[in-house]
Amino acid sequence: MSVFDDVVSKEFRLNNGRVGSAGFGSSLVLIHSTDARTGESRVSPAMSIEDDGGWLVIASAAGAPKNPGWYFNLSQHRRLPIFRFEHREASPAL
Repeated sequence: MSVFDDVVSKEFRLNNGRVGSAGFGSSLVLIHSTDARTGESRVSPAMSIEDDGGWLVIASAAGAPKNPGWYFNLSQHRRLPIFRFEHREASPAL
């Protein structure tokens, strides 16, 4: 996990899902994935938008031209536990 991801994840846990330091507010989710290459567990913060009873999670590497690592992991593991401050969901990837 990068230093940025670590700081944001800790703030998420300490403040009931609100992350003010990076401008996430309460739109953040923590994605728990398994690295497709190494099999190691990963936790990645990501922006989300509620949509018709589900969640759209934005796969952006802070504007980088490539997708974030967790996006690649979806090709091997199609259900990811996603944590919002209220609860945990196992969500299918589309």
